[in-house]
Amino acid sequence: MYCPHCAAQNIDDAKFCRTCGSDLEIISLALSDPAALRTRQKAQEPDKPANRLEKRIEGVQHTIQGISLLAVTMVIGAALARFLPHDVPWILIWMVFFGWLAVWGAFALAAGLGALMEARIRLRHGEPAVAELAGPTTSELLPPAQEMPTIAKVPATGEMSPPVSVTERTTDLLGKRTPRVE
Repeated sequence: MYCPHCAAQNIDDAKFCRTCGSDLEIISLALSDPAALRTRQKAQEPDKPANRLEKRIEGVQHTIQGISLLAVTMVIGAALARFLPHDVPWILIWMVFFGWLAVWGAFALAAGLGALMEARIRLRHGEPAVAELAGPTTSELLPPAQEMPTIAKVPATGEMSPPVSVTERTTDLLGKRTPRVE
């Protein structure tokens, strides 16, 4: 595997580049299983919707949940008012046992309406609709590439990979004898 930052050759299982120290785990994951790379990205941000469509779905779900909880608490309150004797304070019973349900419903309704408004704002700001159904591409998940150094001289042996270590081929010229011109 080659490092995208410095073009140094590394072993396939390397987590970091041996030359520049860049993180290569993402690159090896992208080469071996791109679906796992997307899963890893979503696992890092599990609660954050990735796009406008997911935000809208979340908003609709929370709004329906909030309206349902508020409706259930109102039906229970009406049943308590209707069927309890008039000398029993039904409103206190409702507040103690079912008031939390109404508060939960109000918060869910507010969160749902907020998510719907955020989805609408994203639409007005021109978030592209094409990227909504497709996940992020591999180039979006990889770290940004730095400018690669240019190779000034290609070795005469035709070998294109960089040397494994700094000391490799330092003694190559000792064995060769150049003819003397007299």
